[in-house]
Amino acid sequence: AFADGVARVLAARQPDLLTTELRKAKRRGRIFIDTLRNNYAQTAVAPYSVRALPGAPVACPLHWDELVSGDVHPQMVTIETIGDRLAQTGDIWADMRDRAAPLGEAKRRLDVLLKSQ
Repeated sequence: AFADGVARVLAARQPDLLTTELRKAKRRGRIFIDTLRNNYAQTAVAPYSVRALPGAPVACPLHWDELVSGDVHPQMVTIETIGDRLAQTGDIWADMRDRAAPLGEAKRRLDVLLKSQ
């Protein structure tokens, strides 16, 4: 529910860029904010999993600056390059448990934003 709420707020704030529309034909070139894999028993590719695709790309967490640069593509990390990447950047999710926080305050703030839409 939290991810869906965030997606709705983002799509409402940037309607020319973002959408939560499931049908591709209705997206009209906008980026689909996909929250469908956030439900119980839904599957997703785990970080550092090798994908069964040509070139053996690896599902890899990214740094924010990589996303901002726009130079993100499916073959940027492969089974051949993951070792070098980890040697250079380390596991950027290694301390994820240490930074985990409850959603309580964020949920309260999101509820305010959703009510104002």
